[in-house]
Amino acid sequence: MAISTRKYPVFLLFTLLISVPIFGQEASNLHQRALAGDVNAMMALGMQLYNGEGKEKKPVEAFLWLYKAAEKGHPDAMYSIALMYTRGVGTSRSTRDAATWVSKAAKLGHANAQNVLATLYQTGNGVIKSFPEAFKWRTKAAMAGLPAAQMALAQHYKAGDIVGQDLVQAYAWFNIADSSGTPNARVTRQRVGQQ
Repeated sequence: MAISTRKYPVFLLFTLLISVPIFGQEASNLHQRALAGDVNAMMALGMQLYNGEGKEKKPVEAFLWLYKAAEKGHPDAMYSIALMYTRGVGTSRSTRDAATWVSKAAKLGHANAQNVLATLYQTGNGVIKSFPEAFKWRTKAAMAGLPAAQMALAQHYKAGDIVGQDLVQAYAWFNIADSSGTPNARVTRQRVGQQ
C-alpha cells in the first residue's frame, strides 16, 4: 500500500510533535540524574552540552559537568576535560591541567589518554620529558589495541628515538597495526622487512 504524499507531511508533523516532549523529558531526566550524582548522567549531559545536541553548544556548562564526572573517577570525562584544557574550550587553556587529567585517565586504562600521555612525555609538554615514560605509556596504549599507538610504537622501534632501535619489534608492531587497518602500516612494514 502506497503512502499518500499529502498524508506523509501530516504524519511527519505528528511524529515531531510527539517526539518533542519525549526528548525534552529525556533531557530533563538526564539533568535530574546528573544533579542526583549519577556519574554517567554527568558525562552524558556534559557531552550533550559540548556537542550542542538539540540546542546550541554550551562549552562552559559542558566543562562543569564533565569536570564533576571526572572528579568522581569517570575516565572518559577525565580525557574530555584534558582535551578541553588543551584547546581552551569551556575553560582557560592549561597544558599543566591537561597533563594532570590525561594522566589520571591513562592510569585508569583509557587507551587514548595513554597514547596522548606518551606524546606529552616524549615532547615534555606539560610534564617533565622522559623517554622511558613515553615508551611505557605508548606500549600500554598499543597493547590496549589502539591502532594509532600501535603504529607509533612501530615507528619508535624503527627510528630508535624513545627506545633502542629494534627492527624485529618494528616489523611486528607494523604487522599488528596493519591488521588493525592502519593506513601505511603494510608499506612501512615491507620496507622494514627489506632492511
